[in-house]
Amino acid sequence: QVIHQPPPQVSQMAPPSIKVRVEGKLLLVPLPITSAEPLTIAWLAEEAAKRYYSFEGMEPRLSLTTEDGAMLAPQDPVTLLLSYREVNGVVMSWKMHPITERYREACSELGTDVDEYLERSLDISQASFSLNLKGCSLDAPMLDPVFRASLHQTSLQHLILSDNRIGDSGMQLLAKLVTKLPHLRELDLTCNGITYEGLNIFVHHVVEHQACKRLEILKMSHNKLGKSCVNALSKLMQV
Repeated sequence: QVIHQPPPQVSQMAPPSIKVRVEGKLLLVPLPITSAEPLTIAWLAEEAAKRYYSFEGMEPRLSLTTEDGAMLAPQDPVTLLLSYREVNGVVMSWKMHPITERYREACSELGTDVDEYLERSLDISQASFSLNLKGCSLDAPMLDPVFRASLHQTSLQHLILSDNRIGDSGMQLLAKLVTKLPHLRELDLTCNGITYEGLNIFVHHVVEHQACKRLEILKMSHNKLGKSCVNALSKLMQV
């Protein structure tokens, strides 16, 4: 009698990795199994910054600390952190790629075409402190790369988006953007197909992140907001 035994199972262990939290986003950085040189904290900080850039379109310069706040030197070995659940990436500064370059990269990542008018408008906004896209009939997918490129554009003071098609889905994207615009003074969302649901999403995000503290002008006429929008707007005014 021939007894067929199953082939021995080879245990495949996942490669070691380290979790780095940057600006509230948790990034998993796998460690290469083989490396020509010892891996250092400087290497880990650079890898985490690259991963953050791929998600957010902005590349930070990071300093790493343990969960209990212990500082780590750039030359320290990464092996010091293998027993930690996660480490903190403290943003020291931002590597500001040109906004047109960020727009093109965002279009590439999202699989959308580069629009020359939008690219030119973004370029102008760097000097004018104003991004004016009035009457462009832009919907949320078309605005997504624009918003990504504008993240951390701290000089931006006026954002004119009237007569577009932002809708409620676009308000979630916009909410993420305005939390990174500390000097925003004017936001024009006139005639954009926004309902109370979209406004509520926007206000909740702004209040949660305590954003828009310098906002002086908010235009939202010709949207189907209804009477229930009063409570949401009052919360926004209290930020």
